[in-house]
Amino acid sequence: MKRKFGRRPPNALTQGGVLKPTAPQQSAVASHTLAADEGRDAGGEAQRIFVKDVVDIATQAWKARGKMIDPSSGEVREEMKRVIRHVDAILTSFAAMGFELKDHTGDGFDYGLPLRVVGTQPTAGLTRDTVVETLKPTIYWKNRIVQSGEVIVGTPAEQ
Repeated sequence: MKRKFGRRPPNALTQGGVLKPTAPQQSAVASHTLAADEGRDAGGEAQRIFVKDVVDIATQAWKARGKMIDPSSGEVREEMKRVIRHVDAILTSFAAMGFELKDHTGDGFDYGLPLRVVGTQPTAGLTRDTVVETLKPTIYWKNRIVQSGEVIVGTPAEQ
């Protein structure tokens, strides 16, 4: 088999230079089409799926941004300085669309908050329950929670 150089073979995401949806995206696209074809509450169902998809993208952009920051200094890692402005632009676009992402790290914790506690850990120096790590941000859209945050809560260590 002769290989042509200068042209990249298509991968799983592209077919002839066109971005193709992966399996999870195809199911969301199929749901949009199915709801529209059947004429049932196409607008509400399509909006729900759209918001869910946007929330997933916003969460991934938020996680990517977190990985670009050096945890010890709080500064942008040197190798990420050229990329972080693009991620910040994505997050700014979500804000312009009415989405607000809330990182709870460092906030006091109360079990009445709309957060999913993934774990707790005794932490020296704490005087009250505090969120020590946010795994997923709480996301609001039009002042309504569309994704509850997932956190790890630090508890005061036994003395």
